[in-house]
Amino acid sequence: MVQCVEVRPRALTLDIGQLNQRFEKAAPQEILAWCLENIPTGLVQLSSFSTLTISHMLKHELGAQIPVVFLDTLHLFPETLTTARQARERYNLEIHTFYARGVYSRNAFAHHYGEQLWEQDIDQFY
Repeated sequence: MVQCVEVRPRALTLDIGQLNQRFEKAAPQEILAWCLENIPTGLVQLSSFSTLTISHMLKHELGAQIPVVFLDTLHLFPETLTTARQARERYNLEIHTFYARGVYSRNAFAHHYGEQLWEQDIDQFY
């Protein structure tokens, strides 16, 4: 199922140079805490579910719940999908899964984009 997340950013002016300097030696938890305090709405985490470090920090160390954006290429390892399901349960994640436009199965993907698109046109596949 494709879900869209509406993001309505508030007026926020960021000095990236100043933030880079401020957080150059900061722990990830400090950076995340700053984001939670200064950008209270519209934050999402992107995840490939190869590691759950950020989800763990947000939930268990900072007590925060941030939606997750997950791109399902329909060609992921079964273990990746299992990890995503387990993470949803363990961290009570709100996962918004996105697929290539108009396809929700490997067969539909191949029919629409061709067989093994990643070998034919890696830029289009990504």
